[in-house]
Amino acid sequence: MIIIDTNFFLALYNLNDSNHTRAKKDFKYLASTPTPKIIASTVIEEMITVSKLKMWDVLNIVYSLSEDIISGKNNFYFYKFVDEYLFMKILKLVQEKQYSKLSFIDCSLIAILQEYKDAQLLTYDKELDKQANKTT
Repeated sequence: MIIIDTNFFLALYNLNDSNHTRAKKDFKYLASTPTPKIIASTVIEEMITVSKLKMWDVLNIVYSLSEDIISGKNNFYFYKFVDEYLFMKILKLVQEKQYSKLSFIDCSLIAILQEYKDAQLLTYDKELDKQANKTT
């Protein structure tokens, strides 16, 4: 199972992103592997927010992905929605000293990693990657 961070999608959709080439390579890998790919609802929220604030040119792509979720058309990704249990777990992580440099969204990915012990995280965030490697 591969849990995908927001920065992967933003790099993939933004031709000017410093990780764009890396994201294209990672996307080819994701497309070629049968391993389930997970997008957290918090990642969708962050993609929409960042796109609206900074990246209007990719907002339509993010909306298209959102429409696929709503319609059930997308069978490439699985979606992990934050329920009450997971939300409480994220709130606890946010307060832990070892995660003090991570955002709420990043802590949501750590919480999901803790739920799926065999999962990997696809991120370009060095601090999140460091903490994720301690989790798995």
